[in-house]
Amino acid sequence: VGLEWLYLSYDLTPNWTLQVGRKRLPIYYYSDFQDVGYAYTWVRPPADLYGWEISNYNGVNVTYRGEWNGWSVKSNLLAGREDTKKNQMQRIYYETPQDVTWKRILGGDLVLNRDWFTTRLTYIQSDVQQWDHDTGERVTPDPSVARKAEKQKIYGISTNIDIDNWFVRSEYSVFDRSSYSYKSKAFMIGVGARFGDFTPMITKTRYKDRNDHAPDEVQHDSGWSATLRYELTPNTALKVQYDRFKDHSAYDYVGSSKVVSVSLDTVF
Repeated sequence: VGLEWLYLSYDLTPNWTLQVGRKRLPIYYYSDFQDVGYAYTWVRPPADLYGWEISNYNGVNVTYRGEWNGWSVKSNLLAGREDTKKNQMQRIYYETPQDVTWKRILGGDLVLNRDWFTTRLTYIQSDVQQWDHDTGERVTPDPSVARKAEKQKIYGISTNIDIDNWFVRSEYSVFDRSSYSYKSKAFMIGVGARFGDFTPMITKTRYKDRNDHAPDEVQHDSGWSATLRYELTPNTALKVQYDRFKDHSAYDYVGSSKVVSVSLDTVF
């Protein structure tokens, strides 16, 4: 069984909750519920922004919920690690299976909401190690260096606006691995409106990275999507989405594509 979630919660006080076990890393705004399609307008969260080599962790976190001068507040602090075998994302970049470990994960996020405005700040740091699964040879850090792990920092901000029937969804994230000359930036912005049971939405996305060791092999993608959501029942939604994805990279990582998707999402 490949477990995504398995944890124990204990309410320390009415405002503070302690959790121990396996959870989703809160890298993005929709991380906690990106597998619950009914919870957002798109068929899937924007691919230029959502998706990385590690998405879960095993460890401990403490969550605070409260009110600050008219603002609703939720804050989360976490610590842990994650080990993956034959990492799925690394299949894009390597011909042989890769094992990836994030050690000493520390971080947290802060969500502030007031009336029509919601913003979220996140920061996560960890040590990164990678091995070739078949040979056991170390890939990250480079075998020629003495250090046993590379450092990374992940930070981002998201802002949501809901005024009457109109809404805006935006998010920006940075993966900083400057210790081995790599850094990526990604963003998305979407605008939509609710007309009875129908919700149309247009979204623009972009991803670009920097690699000083291989400047000609950087990845650069962009895309846009048009989504139409229809509320069939109070707990079921039908969605149709058109995605146009452009791979601008000199090296063809994933290629350009056009996709039409249909989904039926329900909660119970």
